[in-house]
Amino acid sequence: SASFSDLIPNTSYYFRVRAADGGPYYDSSQTPKPATLAAVPTAAAVPFAAVHMTSMTVAWSDNGNAPGTWYRAEALDAAAAVAASSVTRNLSAALTGLGKNSIYSARVWALDLSGAAEGPYAIGSTYTLVDQPKPDPSGQPFSGLGLDGFTFSFDGNNSPGTRYLVRLATAATAASVAASSNTANQAASFSGLLSNRFYYASVAALNQSGSATLFTVAQPTATLVATPLALAGPLLSRSSTTLGLGWGAGTLAPGTLYSARLSSCSPDFSFGVRPTSDTYETSAVLSGLQPNTSYDAQVRAESLSTNPDGAFLTMRQLAATLATPPAAAAFRDVYYTSATAVWQRLPLAPSSGTCQGYRLEVSTSPAFTGVVYSSTVANGVSTAAVGGLSCGTAYHARVGSLNLEGQINWLSFGSTTTALPPISSGTVSGEDVLTLVLSTVAFPGLTSVRVAVPVRAFPVGTNVTAKAEVSTDLALANSNQVAALTPFGSSVGIELSAEGLQPSPPWCVALVVGYDPDQVPLGQDPKTLRLFRYDTAAGQWTLESSSKVDVSGRTLTACLSHFSLLAPFFITASADLSSVQVFPQPWEIGDVASPYWASALQFTKMPAEALVRIFTVTGELVSRGTAVGGAYSWDGSNRFGHQAASGTYLVTIESGGQTQVRRVVIIR
Repeated sequence: SASFSDLIPNTSYYFRVRAADGGPYYDSSQTPKPATLAAVPTAAAVPFAAVHMTSMTVAWSDNGNAPGTWYRAEALDAAAAVAASSVTRNLSAALTGLGKNSIYSARVWALDLSGAAEGPYAIGSTYTLVDQPKPDPSGQPFSGLGLDGFTFSFDGNNSPGTRYLVRLATAATAASVAASSNTANQAASFSGLLSNRFYYASVAALNQSGSATLFTVAQPTATLVATPLALAGPLLSRSSTTLGLGWGAGTLAPGTLYSARLSSCSPDFSFGVRPTSDTYETSAVLSGLQPNTSYDAQVRAESLSTNPDGAFLTMRQLAATLATPPAAAAFRDVYYTSATAVWQRLPLAPSSGTCQGYRLEVSTSPAFTGVVYSSTVANGVSTAAVGGLSCGTAYHARVGSLNLEGQINWLSFGSTTTALPPISSGTVSGEDVLTLVLSTVAFPGLTSVRVAVPVRAFPVGTNVTAKAEVSTDLALANSNQVAALTPFGSSVGIELSAEGLQPSPPWCVALVVGYDPDQVPLGQDPKTLRLFRYDTAAGQWTLESSSKVDVSGRTLTACLSHFSLLAPFFITASADLSSVQVFPQPWEIGDVASPYWASALQFTKMPAEALVRIFTVTGELVSRGTAVGGAYSWDGSNRFGHQAASGTYLVTIESGGQTQVRRVVIIR
């Protein structure tokens, strides 16, 4: 026997043998030829020459095997089962019928000439390529459509376990991706999207390394339309014919078209709907409305697609339009501290053509900051008196009509300037009576004002001033001494001052005011005219006890012991004797420095024509008189013209069958 080495693998050999000293050969050609075994293949430079979606080409080296050696290549799936095989004399093999996007390992055997296999040699592993998904075969890729999301389905077109990248864009070009999903399913659900927006869905498959195929052609759909959101303050503007309203977009997408409408007479908007306004904004101004009218409002979002439009957001009693403003307004009778405003009032009907009343404002500022005067009057009124103004001052005025909610539609008057009042002043000399005369008084009703200051009433050198003006609103004047006060005029008054000093007792200052009987307010009796002094601390008007009216002489006189703001008023009689007042009490006639001093004892708050009789405690009649306008003054004289003595007196007051007895005390 003999052994041989360095032979070629997988090769049949012939052999012969003879004795060493010669002789014939034994020739093996007549017997089966022995063959070497095949060598196990080895690695190729590129083990996977090509990889496709359902096939791959694997390669190996012959490791010295003779040309023509047969090889068997196999592909194994993840479960180690043979998925494909190929027998070939080549050093590569195409393995087909594989799954897409799947991992496969490859191996190869070399086959002996006897048919036995040598190996295997493990070539390695790789994965097939992933295929682009396809559209949903049902033709209905979208389901579960809602206000903020939906589900998108597709045909994966790959092996189970393949992951897909689904993306939503707001444009067909996918330039702006709004949402995405990485899923192993063949559907992806999205939420949190904007309402009433088109979204374009496309999908790509991911291979085992995460690389994606091309995306499918984008398919569009639109989310459903949500109801606009209500605002805490939906009213944005208003006029007599327009209302501006606003709402919130909420989850509605930008670019949503809204439809707003108003109705004044149909809560369900079945009729009487005003022109509808369509807008891409979250606000609208609706016009063509009736003045001074309340409206309900509705707004909804219009669908971008064939989906139904959104539900209406209803705003009950949104607002009332403003009333039509007055057509014209002007100042009239502008005086030193007062003026009268007049305007053209609206008709009293119908409701859309009238208003609920008027507001008048007067201010020194054209912007009406720091309003000086404000008054509200009924809708049938077209004038208002303004008092308490400053003399020589420019004022701006406006009047507005009030709507059903009290909102105001203003009309400006422009401006006017009050005049500087007549002023007379002089200095106390200590030798002669100081006389101040206001002979030209601009107040309708007063013809003159004369002030006589005694020599010793003020220190020598004191400057005394008389000024025709009133700085309070006489229309609101009140006094606790009489039933009611009616001013001679809204600004008719006199202010006396003496550098802050008051007349020195027992001296008083004589005041004589002339009046024009033709200017007496309608319904007032000149006999009831009295002079009142304003008490700043009490905010009340106090009757000057010495005040007297001379109807024939057309004068109102008083002897003043106190300088202040003075004004003539007509007093109103009381209905009965329940509130009669007597002052001062006690009456200290002899001490002008006393707080109870007065030039006369006043009986007020009595009925007109009440009979007043004064008796001693023994029943002797001292004096008697008749109330004028509910007031009566007693100067302390008895019926014989002599001064009544100090003491207690009884007073009877009779009217309408009633009698009241009062006790008064005189101190001299």
